[in-house]
Amino acid sequence: MDLKTYGTFLNEKALLSIRARRHRRTRAATPVDLSKWMSRIPDTAPISSLTIPGTHDSTAYDVVWPFVATQSLTLDEQLLSGIRYFDFRCGLRHNVLEMVHGRALLGRTLASCLAILYDFLASHPTEALIVQLKQDRSPEDSDLPFVDAVWSLLDPDTDKWRLTPTTPLLADLRGRIQLLRRFPGPPYRGIDVLKWEDNPERPFMIKTWSGTELVIQDHYNPSEPLALPDFVERKAADVVGMLELAAGDGRMRRWYINFASAYQFNLYFQSSPHDVAVGGWWYYRWVEGVNRRLAEWLKEKKGAKRRYGIVAMDYPTKPEAELAGLLVATNFATDEERVKVSSRAVMIMALVLLAIFVAGTLLVLIHGPAEGHWCPPFLHACAVRPGFGQELLTEAG
Repeated sequence: MDLKTYGTFLNEKALLSIRARRHRRTRAATPVDLSKWMSRIPDTAPISSLTIPGTHDSTAYDVVWPFVATQSLTLDEQLLSGIRYFDFRCGLRHNVLEMVHGRALLGRTLASCLAILYDFLASHPTEALIVQLKQDRSPEDSDLPFVDAVWSLLDPDTDKWRLTPTTPLLADLRGRIQLLRRFPGPPYRGIDVLKWEDNPERPFMIKTWSGTELVIQDHYNPSEPLALPDFVERKAADVVGMLELAAGDGRMRRWYINFASAYQFNLYFQSSPHDVAVGGWWYYRWVEGVNRRLAEWLKEKKGAKRRYGIVAMDYPTKPEAELAGLLVATNFATDEERVKVSSRAVMIMALVLLAIFVAGTLLVLIHGPAEGHWCPPFLHACAVRPGFGQELLTEAG
């Protein structure tokens, strides 16, 4: 090894050292399979300590009327895209629990929707679901009370439900559904959220008799008519404010439920759920919806592990198909930014390398040439004196 090669050798070692320092404590985030993302969460985690994508009026898809429709994905598609919180609104008609959105019938029954959830959990036993079940329409042509109709549907499948009124660990909920009960019933069956406030301007708290605490943001309609740009901006601020509130609360058994959905229908402005969530035209200008703004906010926070709670959305894959994934990623994220080497550290490293190079050069000069090559004494080539191999060949001959 001549002097030039030796210098190259030192430079390569230095570069490897710098790269090692730059990447130390750095771990690229592993892509998460959204169909089974909870499989990577420890059993000991309370369900309320997670960031969970959800949908508002989860079964309002395949609907023509724009002020009724809130989703474009079927329940199967929602489940596979990482959604784990479902907002089910029901009405009792002819003693059958049907899915509704306000007065509008959605053409499907609660039994058929639950069957989809059951099938998913059977094939994805690591996952856990949360269903908020609300009576959203008065009974019609029915002699069965709403609560009795619900229990008659759930009781044959109690192994698929967790009806305890406390916050479960993930180990207790895998393969099952936690009920948030938004209809009158026994207080010991499901987590009682019957005190849900209607359209409050600020987040509110429900504290159940069992001590379960839930903080909820569900400001879905402005108190005064707002132009679409102002309305979306105000709703996005509600959502982000709630995310920051959840992230800053160290009480991990306290639930945070954050609705990103909204609409308005008044004499001055008509903004559909799609307009608010995805975006819409305001005169000649396109207004980005809450979903895009939420996605951009999450991208700015990318790499930070945070608990943001449940985020219930309309059209969660529009216009950002990755929105649910961005929320899920906050359960696992590590800092993806490289560890930066300060200018002072670079200077010190350069001086150390210079000292090593000078010391190596002095050793080379002191030792002298070996077979016409300059090399330091600790290399194996310098341990062989000139002609040593030739002597062995002569003796062997």
